[in-house]
Amino acid sequence: MRKPKKGYVYLLKNISGNDDTVYKFGCTTVSPEVRCKKINSENKRWGYEFEVISSFKSFNVFADENKVRGGILFCGAGMISEIFSTDLDDDLNCKTDVVNRFLKLGGVIK
Repeated sequence: MRKPKKGYVYLLKNISGNDDTVYKFGCTTVSPEVRCKKINSENKRWGYEFEVISSFKSFNVFADENKVRGGILFCGAGMISEIFSTDLDDDLNCKTDVVNRFLKLGGVIK
């Protein structure tokens, strides 16, 4: 088990224009914006460019990221990858639906 760390759990959205249903979640001990910039610079092979659309502070980023991983998509399909498409979940019809589910999983909203 990993030792708890303070930081952020973040949600990114693809803005490159090739697929607007693609998102990425993760955790970081730096700001979500700094982490997003690093992801975009290191992973050009994916063909995606992400922007931060939501985040929340966490006292245990690993546990909170796992909550998101298990619940962000229907039937726990988020366990497969931190990058996912809303095409896999009929209840996620827009960015607002994804953000709301993310924030509920993080305990930020009810």
